[in-house]
Amino acid sequence: MTFDPTYVSGIGFQHRACFVETGYSDLREDFPDMDQMTREGNNWRNFREAGDLSAMEFSIGPSDCWAIEKRGPQWGGGHVWVIHASFCRADGHPAEPADLDRVLGSLQVRQYETNGNLRAAPQ
Repeated sequence: MTFDPTYVSGIGFQHRACFVETGYSDLREDFPDMDQMTREGNNWRNFREAGDLSAMEFSIGPSDCWAIEKRGPQWGGGHVWVIHASFCRADGHPAEPADLDRVLGSLQVRQYETNGNLRAAPQ
């Protein structure tokens, strides 16, 4: 989910009170029902929160996987963007912090819309 506070469309500015909510009240309880993959999970463990990232490990069969919530910059009562993702390694090894870095590095969050932004994209 993303929201661009500097976007201007044909109908004008977005309302200043717009923002992205995380959507979950307690991630330890909500991660198991986050998506189709996590609904198959069991053995939920090791919930951790560090700044703008929350993560929890779980298992699907013999695979050890992670569910994450990555929060973008704060805006209004929420954030500019929020990512909910779950992943397992395809080789059967347990997911590790380096895998999380690779997953998040592969996602591109763009906050620039060429047809409506008030300022040029960052270089």
